[in-house]
Amino acid sequence: MSSRTIFGCALGVIFGLSADAQTNTPNLRSLSLQECVELALAHNLDIQIERYSPRILRYELRGLYGVYDPVLSVGATNAFTKYPGTFENQKLKQSNPTIFPVLQNFTTNIFGQDFPYENRVVSVGPALTGLLPMGLTYDFFARSDHVDGKSLVEPSLLVFQHDAKTGGLILPATNIPHTNNYYAIAGGNLSQPVLKDFWIDRYRRDIQLSKKNLKISELALRATLMTNVTRVVTNYYELVAAREQINVETVALQAARHLLDDTTKRFKAGAATDLDQQQAEAALENIQTDLFAAEQNYAAQENALKDMLTDDYRSWTGVTIAPSEKLTTVTELPANRAASWANALSRRPDILQMQLELEKQAIFLAFTYNQLFPSLNLVGSYGWQSIEPTLSESLNGLRNGTSPFFSAGAVFAIPVANVTARNNHKASQLARERAFLRFKSLEQSVIAEVDTEVKVTENTFQQIASARKAREFAQAALESLQQQYTAGTTNSYFVVEYQRLATLAQSVEIRALANYHIAQAQLTLSEGTALERNQIQFKQRP
Repeated sequence: MSSRTIFGCALGVIFGLSADAQTNTPNLRSLSLQECVELALAHNLDIQIERYSPRILRYELRGLYGVYDPVLSVGATNAFTKYPGTFENQKLKQSNPTIFPVLQNFTTNIFGQDFPYENRVVSVGPALTGLLPMGLTYDFFARSDHVDGKSLVEPSLLVFQHDAKTGGLILPATNIPHTNNYYAIAGGNLSQPVLKDFWIDRYRRDIQLSKKNLKISELALRATLMTNVTRVVTNYYELVAAREQINVETVALQAARHLLDDTTKRFKAGAATDLDQQQAEAALENIQTDLFAAEQNYAAQENALKDMLTDDYRSWTGVTIAPSEKLTTVTELPANRAASWANALSRRPDILQMQLELEKQAIFLAFTYNQLFPSLNLVGSYGWQSIEPTLSESLNGLRNGTSPFFSAGAVFAIPVANVTARNNHKASQLARERAFLRFKSLEQSVIAEVDTEVKVTENTFQQIASARKAREFAQAALESLQQQYTAGTTNSYFVVEYQRLATLAQSVEIRALANYHIAQAQLTLSEGTALERNQIQFKQRP
């Protein structure tokens, strides 16, 4: 029997067993590469973890805008103060007989002899304060104060009056000074910086930086997607290669068994030696060992792929993955170094992230430069006030706007040495220069990486053609030697050796095909087109 016949019979057995397995094994799952990629995108834990980062940063960015939220407050206070009697020169000889007839001959020109007094102020009112993105701060307020104050006149200092009817002395309590008014005020205060904190302040700086960080996080998610998709592609083709290697070893095992049976018959007929018998038996055991190793490798590659496809590995432990795709023969080389460089420098997430880092440094530099300026704030206020004996009258006076007030001015302040601002600005300049050098270093590394991946792809493409020819020559040599062995002009040693060489040539071709597909996947990862290559549209969740 020729080796071609043996090979065909072995393949028939393999495919037959595979078909029976797919029919009889409920846990056998046939998966294409695209299906594996979709499963990874939906269930891969690394991807699920990375998806949270942009969502967290998006909420943090929205939270930073809270600094511009107006703050509405309502306050109510009840303040009481009692003051001791003290000397006040403006009260010397202040007695006015038309106002205080009882005290017309009394002056408080001795320290501590002035009337003590107490004051109670009850205030209530709302206020609205806030900050605008241009840096303008505002404070709108309204308040009503009830002022209740009275002097505590010492009886020993009073001049008592005679009661005409009774002839006795009476205390003029009704003439004790007393204040009971309602004070209402409404207005607003504004302050606008025009130098320091004018075009950027710490709030606008933090918001701009947070926007950059959000974009960086989205690019990190894209990088995670690309990396994991490439890992899925790599594991998938490794699994296909492991399956093809099992097929090759199975065919070789069938051929070795046939050779052993044929050699045993020859040995019994006296046409073969004991050495021939032992060589055939050793070849069979070696191939059996190689088959066990191929099966072990398949199990390892299958588990690696399962780990990429699920977030519940236990549910997949009883599932056997059967790749539905094969290692196709490549007829042309799609690699283009110039195009790959252009893609990498414009689409790779790490390049785009570094560009955003440069933009962040520009924001820091603008902020520290603005802090070098002195503070110049334009301030102003406007409002109305009213003082009346009753609350309703004070509110009416406020509504009528009979007593307006306003002010306008500027507040200028400058640090004498400004040490902090100057050194922070110098540090920002150096940090930006360092970031630019890091960007140039990354660009150079990316160009070198892409160049290496292009060369690897070209090399593996060339290996495919050489491996194919080597496998064809080895197969032809084995068939020729098999005819010689059938004719009795050679011994089993050469047949065993040529069978080993033919098996090795098939393994090399399988490896070359797998390496080429893996190299292509790595190239698309290096040039930043892994998602497009696998027909994946990147959409960020809200």
